[in-house]
Amino acid sequence: MKESIKRLSGILLIVVMAVVLIAGCGGTQDTEGDKTAENKEESGSDVLKIGVCMPTLQEERWQNDYNYFEAINEERDDIELMLQVADNDSAKQQTQIESLISQGVDGIICCPVDASSIGTALQDAHDAGIYVAAYCRLPENCEIDMITMFDNAEVGKLNAEYAYSLAPKGNYVLLNGDVGSTPDVTDYPKGWYGVLQDAIDKGDIKIVMEQYCESWSAESGMKNMEEALAANDNDIAAVICANDGVASGAMQALDSVGKNDGSVVVTGNDGDVTACKNIIAGLQACSTAQDTEKQAVLAVDTIVDLIKNDGEITNFEITDKYDNGVMEVPSITCSATLVTNEEEINKLLIDTGLRDKAAIYGN
Repeated sequence: MKESIKRLSGILLIVVMAVVLIAGCGGTQDTEGDKTAENKEESGSDVLKIGVCMPTLQEERWQNDYNYFEAINEERDDIELMLQVADNDSAKQQTQIESLISQGVDGIICCPVDASSIGTALQDAHDAGIYVAAYCRLPENCEIDMITMFDNAEVGKLNAEYAYSLAPKGNYVLLNGDVGSTPDVTDYPKGWYGVLQDAIDKGDIKIVMEQYCESWSAESGMKNMEEALAANDNDIAAVICANDGVASGAMQALDSVGKNDGSVVVTGNDGDVTACKNIIAGLQACSTAQDTEKQAVLAVDTIVDLIKNDGEITNFEITDKYDNGVMEVPSITCSATLVTNEEEINKLLIDTGLRDKAAIYGN
């Protein structure tokens, strides 16, 4: 009988010690807040679910942004980013947003494929109590909370100033982005004409083409440039392009008539690897160093700020407001820097980690 009691007592002691150990371990884990990417879902309501809707991965710029958002998602344990890519299909993007709404996300960061048609889906998100932050492009006719973007009028100004310094006279071609990409396609010309208008009025510069490029693509840039060359007997002094993809297309058209040798000033935007190679080779005059990694971080930080403060922007400066047909949307902007030579590429893009040295130099 005593042996039975001893055995029972021993078993009870082991059980008590196990309970204490388990409780102790659980208490330590809660105190340290040890959350990893693998246990975000297990942490429950503390993790904010945020959809990130990107238009495409076709251009290098968007591939980089996607990677930046992925890195943010891996580094932070307070958010779960649900990345969506629409492949330049506006209907697909609308379906992706409706899916995010049904999943009960806390916020959506959206760069529209088509700013004019995405409003219905984003309005549904707003009506469902989801905070919406636009990214780069302004969705029309819907209620949203804010937009993060680069100062595109300043980008246009930087490009036009440099083009004018190299080509103060002659025929100019202005190749903008996709017509549905507002406000950037409306802001770039503000910068361009702010610099060039006096020379245009004097007759020193003639704008022989100003055209949008569908999907911001090299193919559209090449097609428009071919038309401009044909209509002007190949007499073009400068081509100001809204992005490096369009610029590469323009240079393909110049190459077909034997003028892709730097004699025609070609400007771009985004600091793509291809653009960096072309600048170093003397084929492209300039691009811009846009730190889109900072923009991605800013977009995430601001929407978290909105969610945690019931729709109020409390920790960031509102730099402007844009009318989207329904409301004045507050914007928070990033600045860009002109890149014109190899030294600036190394300093502003490679040394800062925005571009890979091996990708540009091949070693």
